[in-house]
This record gives sequence, C-alpha cells and structure tokens, in this order.
Amino acid sequence: MRKTENEDVNNIVLEFFIKCRAQNIPVSGPMLQAKTAEIASCLQIEKFSASSGWLEAFRRRNNINFRALHGESANVDKEAADDWKRHLAAVVEGYAIEDQFNADETAVLYQQLTRKTIVFKGDHAKVASSLKRD
Repeated sequence: MRKTENEDVNNIVLEFFIKCRAQNIPVSGPMLQAKTAEIASCLQIEKFSASSGWLEAFRRRNNINFRALHGESANVDKEAADDWKRHLAAVVEGYAIEDQFNADETAVLYQQLTRKTIVFKGDHAKVASSLKRD
C-alpha cells in the first residue's frame, strides 16, 4: 500500500474508526474529519486539512463504505430493559388505563443519531441500542 504524507494521522484515525465500529458507534464523514483535525492539531501538524478529498482517499485506502444503520440487529442492553420494567409500574401509577398507551418504535427526532455510517466493506452497519437517543 502506498504511504501518504501524514501516515501517523491516518493510522491514528483508522485506529479510532476501528474502535468506534467495534462498539457499534455510528461514524459519519464529518465526525471522522473533525476527529482527524483534532489529531493533526495534537500532533502539531500545521499543513494538514481533513478535507472531503482527504476523507474520500482515506475511505478508498482502507476499503471503507457508507451504509445505512440497522439498529435492530445490534445487541440490546438486557439489564437496562429489566431495570425499566421494574420501574414502569411506578411511572404509570396515578394514570388512568385509558391514558396509558404503547409508543413502541416511536422516536423523538431532536438530537437523533445519524441513520448512516461508514463501515469496512463487507461489515454490517448496526448501532448499539444504548447509543440510540430517546
């Protein structure tokens, strides 16, 4: 593989990307560019720009694609779900049964995580359920 001028930055960014995807954290292009600029600044590299061109070349070099997320395939935090079930009765106490309803698969869009991410070619795009915003 051909070396680049800022190989240290690229290696650290790739390591960051791998760690995020191992935890099913969605990674967007702008997020990766911002992290890259931060890394370059920490390494005191002044003549570096995490441009769209850099991002495209980084993706091609590392065989990374852009995919839609599939949240249902990610692992569910069973402990958090069990904890919620234990507290649900206290939450609905005092409400009439006709005022209680199921809002399953309903989401508030404010500060919602991205619905797409970049992944290694061939990997499944899934998001950890604990990272979904309510």
